[in-house]
Amino acid sequence: MVVCEEDRECGVCYQAYTRSERVPRLLHCSHVLCTLCLERMSRALSSLLAVRCPFCRWTTCVGPNLSLQEGLWVHTELWDQISEHEDKNEEEREEEEEEKSQGQATRQVQLTQQSKWSSLKSYKLHLEVPPILKRLSNNLQRTFQISHQTCSTS
Repeated sequence: MVVCEEDRECGVCYQAYTRSERVPRLLHCSHVLCTLCLERMSRALSSLLAVRCPFCRWTTCVGPNLSLQEGLWVHTELWDQISEHEDKNEEEREEEEEEKSQGQATRQVQLTQQSKWSSLKSYKLHLEVPPILKRLSNNLQRTFQISHQTCSTS
């Protein structure tokens, strides 16, 4: 069987198969998916693990007390075409992407915090008591003073 370039990636996540995380695994319907996608799609069914193929809807069950890695075969033709060199490059790219995303997330948090503090400062500067509350407060003070004067003179 000849494996095309498009067969070298998972049909769900469209990521290239690797020898570490994205191992190509065969479902009972003969469709191939990476281990990470299979783990996300698997459901516990009493003591079995069940995966429903997203292409043909065939349900593949893995026996009791077995993980997906133990219960599903590796697609050997795809495995043989994954070179160790490509796998190492893939790991390096994933690490670089993770570092970039962490840096972006840190910068985003810093910007968010700065914008929150600047907006809070502007609220402090613009805080005013509405006129109706001022009038109410003045009326209550007058009422209290009048009632206090009446009590003290009696």
